[in-house]
Amino acid sequence: ALGTGIRKSAGGQSTSAAPGPRRWEVRERERHSFKPSNGVEGFVAVDPPLIGRNKMATLLRSPVSADNSCLFTSFAYLCDGINTQIELRGAARRLRRVCADCVLGDPDPEMRAVMLGYDSVSQYSEWIVDETHWGGEPEIVMMAQHFNAEVALVSCETMRVTRYGSTDEKKSLIFLLYTGQHYDPLVLAGEDQVRVLGASARGECEVALCESAVAIARQHVADAAKRASEKRVKRLQCGGGGMIFSPFPA
Repeated sequence: ALGTGIRKSAGGQSTSAAPGPRRWEVRERERHSFKPSNGVEGFVAVDPPLIGRNKMATLLRSPVSADNSCLFTSFAYLCDGINTQIELRGAARRLRRVCADCVLGDPDPEMRAVMLGYDSVSQYSEWIVDETHWGGEPEIVMMAQHFNAEVALVSCETMRVTRYGSTDEKKSLIFLLYTGQHYDPLVLAGEDQVRVLGASARGECEVALCESAVAIARQHVADAAKRASEKRVKRLQCGGGGMIFSPFPA
């Protein structure tokens, strides 16, 4: 994902991550980062405005398969409007190839390889088309360019919404959730569950949607903590008597 080191696949097997920090456009990201509104400067909370008549400016999580291609699957779900698992897997492979071709076609391949943390662009292209490897920040940037869209990524690790791609209001906007190990698409609440926010609706609801994305990230963290606590209780169960001890804080 966004960091370095060893990654765990959906099946629990270790997969090698890309070397190096792999961070692009740091200034651009910091300039367009959002923070939650709990007293943090730089983010103003607003009441969710209406989109149309009855649709509140809130988001819903639309889970995709927890595999090593979840980033590409999320983009295919949001931007290509694909729903079936078979089609999503095929689209994920195609988007991996898009990233490989983008890097191979760079007019300055040596610099591009350095920025990605690889010895050559060929090495990167071989790495990214391997479906045992995750996509991360560089791939988000390339997907934003490929779909000519702006990507708002909310991280469960930082509780911040980071923007990728141009902030041109004429572009469409999509939302992604990053849990630290997995990506999921976020869609607009409502019967239609709109996946892409068009230019005409962006101005009046972006801030509220960013706050909604942060709320989803907070809920994920709370749910994960609850599950971890329940697992600790089960581990304390006696094998013979079946007694369960209360999970007193350490």
